[in-house]
Amino acid sequence: MERAARPQIVEAHAARSHASAGPDVTHVTAVDLSAARRRVLDDLRADNARAAPDRRRLVHLGRLDSLAGVPVDQHVRTSWSDPWFGAARLRSAVETTAGQVCHVWTRRALRACAALGDAAPPLLVEFDLDDDPIGLARLWQTLPARQRERSGVVCRTGTAQRRLIEHGLTAAACPVVREGVNFGEINAASRETARAALGLDASQWVVLMLPPVSRCAGALDSLWAVLLAYVVRMEIRVVVPPGSDAARVWSKACAVRKQQALVRAPAAMSLVELLAACDVAIISPASDVGLGGLPWAMAAGKPILASATHCVAEFLADRHNGWLVRPGDPRTAARKLLMSLESPAASREIVARARGQAYDVFARSRMLAQYRAIYGSLAAGRPAATGVEDSALIR
Repeated sequence: MERAARPQIVEAHAARSHASAGPDVTHVTAVDLSAARRRVLDDLRADNARAAPDRRRLVHLGRLDSLAGVPVDQHVRTSWSDPWFGAARLRSAVETTAGQVCHVWTRRALRACAALGDAAPPLLVEFDLDDDPIGLARLWQTLPARQRERSGVVCRTGTAQRRLIEHGLTAAACPVVREGVNFGEINAASRETARAALGLDASQWVVLMLPPVSRCAGALDSLWAVLLAYVVRMEIRVVVPPGSDAARVWSKACAVRKQQALVRAPAAMSLVELLAACDVAIISPASDVGLGGLPWAMAAGKPILASATHCVAEFLADRHNGWLVRPGDPRTAARKLLMSLESPAASREIVARARGQAYDVFARSRMLAQYRAIYGSLAAGRPAATGVEDSALIR
């Protein structure tokens, strides 16, 4: 009998990462690696490389689109349709030795590692609200019981942690580690250079649609708020980064003949450059989503207009360190947007509090130290959250 379809063969590429005075760490990624996780992965690998430049390891499954510029040391093959295909090669790449930890960055990568069974080292999985908690919980249950006991899941927010606990994981297995922000890179970014790259001048008021630009993150609600403000002040421009809903945002603006208010951000421009160019950042989720760009906007000292959802309320309070509106209320959002643009003095104190909070909560050194502690705990057989406290709760 003929096979219905030949399994899609993808490629895996490897390099190696090792933390000083800690266990060997193998990072496993796949083609569904997001930009926010790529930033954290780059920080961790740089930290590992400073400690031991000759001992680094990264296993990447699939195309290298999301890891452009990363050196390849080893080639492995596996299959999405059948994760057991190539499991021996993946096991060889992971090198399941005593004291090693396997840091899994995406759901596809976890599915491939789950096929290793008891042969896999302790797993550390990344999770944020962009991920499916039910799907992750089901994948988690496919791991052998002994493997689950010595593995953990890093949550980017307290809301993400609560979602996993609701679906059967324990708090001891789910430490909260906030993304670290590169303040040096933010301070070095040039406003004039960034605006020139976007074709904007100093007279225009620039609103950045914070990533992710997606339906879940309320991209259209953000668009309507900005376009309502644009009717009042035609010097307003909204910068739209690449995202799953960017094309729909553009088509809706064209449908109401306001496309002149939109600026498409080149894919090559970083979030830091986009923040340097803008005057206000906006994000309008109707429900809880991952907010990878929000800590960076706080650190950049930009007024932030956002919907008052649980995930946003972890970071912002209305008129304290941001401007909040009810979800799905673009008219109120437009009024507050105009207020923040036309009254910089009113925003100055709000921005100062947000930036001060970012220094306390999103320090890169703290994030790296927390990851080192988690690696050490897993390698020693302790729960992942041992000794790791949410930086937002530390006073």
